Amino acid sequence: MSHPTLKRALLVAALLVAATGHAADKPKESIFGKGKASGPTLTREQLRQCLSQQAQVKEQDAELVKLQTALTTDKAAIVRSGELLKEQGAALDLTKPEAVAAYNELVLARDKAIDELQARGAQFNTRVGETQAQREALARSCDGRSYNEIDEIAIQKGK
Repeated sequence: MSHPTLKRALLVAALLVAATGHAADKPKESIFGKGKASGPTLTREQLRQCLSQQAQVKEQDAELVKLQTALTTDKAAIVRSGELLKEQGAALDLTKPEAVAAYNELVLARDKAIDELQARGAQFNTRVGETQAQREALARSCDGRSYNEIDEIAIQKGK
């Protein structure tokens, strides 16, 4: 073999080693959620579903916080209105029918607000249960499962 041919052969061999060495590198893996890796590695489609479920649970958690804040605020307003009604009731002149009728309307409005708050509270509790069930399903199917970070990057890029 001549000198230039030998150099070319060595260069080709070096490139092949570099290329195969790079291709043989194991893709970096991460663990979804909490815990140690268990079960088979998530496929890209499974990872896509896990990420979607995770985003839905986070969105629902944020919505539940808003609903709970609104319920707490409305409950405090109802408690305050009850205290005011108690004071107004103690000072109510029972000899004036229009004053009694106005007071009774306030009591009925408060009772209606209480009923609405209780209905919203029941709906809130149902949503909490549904979100908890989704969180548990996410944990069962995704938590502790390893995945290829290349797949995560591809999903984030919309592939």
